[in-house]
Amino acid sequence: MRLAHTLLTAGQTGPHESLPRVRLFRSTDLLDVTMSFVNLSIDHQANGPILRRTDAARDGYLCAHFSGQHLHEEAFFEKADGIPFPRTPAAPLGNEPPTLPPVRTRIAARSRLAFKVTDEHVPYTPAGLLAAMRTLPLNVVPHAVDSAGGLIVLRTDRLLAPIAGSLGADALPRISATLQTAGRTLAAAAAIQARFGDAAAAEALTAASVALGSFELSRLAAEAIGARRVIPQVVVDLRPPSPRAPTSTETALELPFRLQLSPHDEGGFAHATLPAKSVSGQVELWHTRFGVRTPMGIDEGPRTDRTVRAVWARDFDETPDFGFHAQPLRGSDAGTEFPNADQSDDQPRWRSPLNSRDRMMLVHESSNFRLANSAGGRYVPPSVHVDRLMLSAMGGWLSSAFSTTPPRGNTTIEEWVHHAALGRDGFVKVVYAGFLMPFGHRASLVKVTERKVKSGIAYLFQRMYVVVRERMRSYGATGDPTFDLTMPFTSVQIATESTPDLDSPVDRTPSIAGFMFVPSIDGRAFRFKMVGVDLVGRLVEFDGPLVFAEYDHNANPATVQTTSNAFNASPVSFDLRGQKVAYAPSVEPDDTTLATTSMTFDVGAPIGVFTKRPDQAQTHWEPRLRTADTVVPAMNMLASANTPVTVKYPARYVEAQFSGNPTEVFLELTSPAALDFGTQSHRSGGFVAPSLDVTALSRASGPVGGPPAALFTGGGAPDFDIANFFSSSAKLFGLVSLGDLVVSGLNVASLPRFVAQGFDAATMFATNVERLQDLCARLAVQLPAGAAAAQLQTTATAAAAGAAALAALAPTSGGPSVDARRTSAIAALGQLTAAMSAVVPAVAGEPAALRADREVLDTIVDRLTDQLGTGAIQLGTLVDLVARAAAGDILPETMRGRLDWAAELRPWPKSGSIFVPDGGGNGRLTVAVDVQAPTTPGGEPSALVSCAISPFKLRLIGDTPFITLHFAKLEFSSVPGQKTDVNVEFDRSDGVVFGGPLAFVETLRSIIPMDGFSDPPYLDVSASGIRAGFDLPIPSVAIGIFALTNISLSAAFEVPFIGESIAVRFGFSTRENPFRLSISLFAGGGFFGIVITPQEVRELEAALEFGAAVELNFGVASGSVSVMAGIYFRLRTESGKTSALLAGYFRARGEVDVLGLITASIEIYLELSYETASGKAVGRASISVEVSVCMLSFSVSISVEKKFASSAGDPTFAQVMGTHPDALPGTGRPWDAYCDAFAG
Repeated sequence: MRLAHTLLTAGQTGPHESLPRVRLFRSTDLLDVTMSFVNLSIDHQANGPILRRTDAARDGYLCAHFSGQHLHEEAFFEKADGIPFPRTPAAPLGNEPPTLPPVRTRIAARSRLAFKVTDEHVPYTPAGLLAAMRTLPLNVVPHAVDSAGGLIVLRTDRLLAPIAGSLGADALPRISATLQTAGRTLAAAAAIQARFGDAAAAEALTAASVALGSFELSRLAAEAIGARRVIPQVVVDLRPPSPRAPTSTETALELPFRLQLSPHDEGGFAHATLPAKSVSGQVELWHTRFGVRTPMGIDEGPRTDRTVRAVWARDFDETPDFGFHAQPLRGSDAGTEFPNADQSDDQPRWRSPLNSRDRMMLVHESSNFRLANSAGGRYVPPSVHVDRLMLSAMGGWLSSAFSTTPPRGNTTIEEWVHHAALGRDGFVKVVYAGFLMPFGHRASLVKVTERKVKSGIAYLFQRMYVVVRERMRSYGATGDPTFDLTMPFTSVQIATESTPDLDSPVDRTPSIAGFMFVPSIDGRAFRFKMVGVDLVGRLVEFDGPLVFAEYDHNANPATVQTTSNAFNASPVSFDLRGQKVAYAPSVEPDDTTLATTSMTFDVGAPIGVFTKRPDQAQTHWEPRLRTADTVVPAMNMLASANTPVTVKYPARYVEAQFSGNPTEVFLELTSPAALDFGTQSHRSGGFVAPSLDVTALSRASGPVGGPPAALFTGGGAPDFDIANFFSSSAKLFGLVSLGDLVVSGLNVASLPRFVAQGFDAATMFATNVERLQDLCARLAVQLPAGAAAAQLQTTATAAAAGAAALAALAPTSGGPSVDARRTSAIAALGQLTAAMSAVVPAVAGEPAALRADREVLDTIVDRLTDQLGTGAIQLGTLVDLVARAAAGDILPETMRGRLDWAAELRPWPKSGSIFVPDGGGNGRLTVAVDVQAPTTPGGEPSALVSCAISPFKLRLIGDTPFITLHFAKLEFSSVPGQKTDVNVEFDRSDGVVFGGPLAFVETLRSIIPMDGFSDPPYLDVSASGIRAGFDLPIPSVAIGIFALTNISLSAAFEVPFIGESIAVRFGFSTRENPFRLSISLFAGGGFFGIVITPQEVRELEAALEFGAAVELNFGVASGSVSVMAGIYFRLRTESGKTSALLAGYFRARGEVDVLGLITASIEIYLELSYETASGKAVGRASISVEVSVCMLSFSVSISVEKKFASSAGDPTFAQVMGTHPDALPGTGRPWDAYCDAFAG
């Protein structure tokens, strides 16, 4: 034999092999194939030796063994910019730069082509063996079939029971062998008959009495004989195949590494039997090519059935060197034994195009017929389409593509593309199905490994990125309110189609094989762009990180729970940048809308989700809002509370939404936030601060206070505790807690309404018409019957008709025509214009208690009148604008914040009342705030603030008051275009009554004008508050030697905006300018002042002095001398502490003036006072001398002060200089150190 084409004996025999192996080796074209033989023997004939079956009852097998066809090579990870990560020693599987060659590699195991030999005779020559490889049918594993199907098992052994019973108890062992032989004979006969098309004969065989035992038919044979017709006669059990390791006589091609591929039994391989040479003498590398066997030979062209299956992975083998202790496949339970996706269980343990988990999953997905599909039905594994599959001594070629919807369980690959040449990978793509949390969109993690030339070396580089498969998902239809009512979006669309190349994933769920990680770039989470639609249809654009979870995380309740727990332990937040989001269904514009800065979501499995969504391809977890950081528009517009508050859905809202929820609470704050008017009461009516510790948000009332649970159970009930609603800083006059003052048993309509809304001009107009209707109807009930009440009712009726006509302008499919509705609206608005022109004058003179409502009425009428105009053309234009707004064609132009509240006030406290409403019943407080801010350039904001209290008395203090203030009017108003006004009017008969220790000033009351604060002489408005009052000088009185001069009377009413309560001040002269009473040489004087708040006497001071004064004038010189003695008393309360000062003083003064050129004066002052705060008596003495000569002036002042301590006074000198109580032993005394310092 020649070396160029020889048949070499290998000299070894494998298990069950009937002949020694031989090696076909040819150096010319590098042919190198080892042949093995099973149930074949050599028959030497005249034409040469041939191979035929040794046992004709059994098949023979001719197997061709190839050396390793693939090289498993290390890959290196790269980031989005294409630059590999630096090496991280702490993460051996992390990202590292390419190492210098050689890189780590591992060669694949040998591949095998197994051919079945029946009646064929194979020449035992190199050419004959190579030719047989082209013509003999392949022997493949059962699960390598081309199309769906499996094995038909005819279980005739079930007929053995009655037979064995008739033959005796020991009959079954005796006839077992006979039955098995009969079964095999029957199976072979049926298969032969089916192959030749004689279905009737095959069916007759299956019905024969010898058909006992167990036997198997191939799928094709079973279909040929009509399996369904066999069922009535023989028990048929369909058992589809599951993966198992190929035997030594079955085809197994390890290409790529550790993954064994197999064609179907109709596949074939084509190759040259002799070296292929070109004209120039070049020899082609010998190789064998995969095709499909046809009657015309091997078809190597494009065909849909040119497929293979991944039938086994050596990772399943229990070998000592394999890091993960794999278990054999177990049918539908497959996938539960997978290693981790991070390759920590791989062997060899380095980054590769396909890891152990990939190979194991590909086996299941392409050849396990016993799995269920994602919806629970039968899974039909698709085969792997092959464009090129060749084997050679230098390695194999593979160009394949595989795609599927992963079956139910823990397999996740939905696409696999592999290109390899000469055993080296060029491009490998593996796509893992998954979802993006928390919103649940379907997505894919793509792993691409491709060969690139870097620094002149072709390395394998691996990168990963995420592709969004499902752009939009809808929410709110799970049937579980804990998810449907806690999701503020009806749908979320992900605008990002694909991420850039990502960092290497860091898994969150090591207990689940697949990845769960946050897609990141350079250590920072990638921000997906999303668009949500909130509960009122508003589009909300936002971005933020999402978490990718592989398909196996959605497999069953346990994995879903594990995944949810892992996500909820570190949830992601989304930045909404202050966009408006509606958190509950809306009744009025923006009543459930909040400016949102960020949102954080949880995930979980709704009740019954696995029943409603049996398909694993649909996510079984749903998002729900954990918390949101929001700015409440009403708090911001009305009280400048623009700090974001954290809110969440209350448990009671989640249970029943607004059913059994009279306050319509839809969100609660995680911690109370202050809606504080105490420091800015000008925003709420000056002397009332309805401050709240906001704990929840109501659709009906805006921010509300009190325990959220009480808002659900108590709202509207007689025992509703209003004291829980307001915060401790909610005060009337800065003193009386509104919770104590407001009558209990309120319903929801009686709560303060803090509302902020966004309007366009047309919607604002329609809303004002509705407000006019409600206000006029309410005022008509409060007023007694008369012209004013009748006009209010007429206006309310006209407003109702106008509102109905405007509402009818909304697009509709039925009813009157558009022109008819437009004409009706214009007519209704014309009638409303006429009614409004009469209603304001009609209520102008009505009771003062309705002043706040009157001012609101004036403002609404003014705004409506400005928009209505006077002509039909302008009315028509306005109607058209309202119609456009109803159709949603106009964007909001104005932001509006409102505070509306009317409450009944009871006497406070119950015994010894300080606050006492007139008439012995309850008083009434009315607050109306309306702030409007345009959103378009050039607009001017406006604000209406009005507050009024019905007549009441303040009795200080209680049943034995020393002063009683009887208010006939107490009103605060700030109207756009007008100055801020405080209107205070005391009752003319008993407006101020002094009693008890202040009875001595009762005679002054008769000269105090009780209406002096109504349109007062001065009104000062500053950032700290409002001061209204008057100063009234009284002419001097002189009768003979008696003179009363420098008399003045003053009063002031202060409304602080910051913290303090209202205060009333009365004064008779002042300390700086006291009144003077003189009789001849003797004179005296003094002053009196008092400042009163509803809580206390803030300050009381008075002084009286007496003495003598003489003035002499000689023309060229003049002089005066006065000697006075007096008493001064002051009582002051500051920060809750009261201090008093009592002082007696003596003052002597003399002055000389010569021609106005020379002036000399001297003053001697002596004072002795007692301070209650310090408990000391203080003596002061001073002398002052001043001399002026022409334009020069000299003065000298000398003073001295001495304090006399009481029994609890200052420490003595000895106490100060004594031994320190904490001094260490042996240390000196301060007194000794002091004396030593001045010694000698």
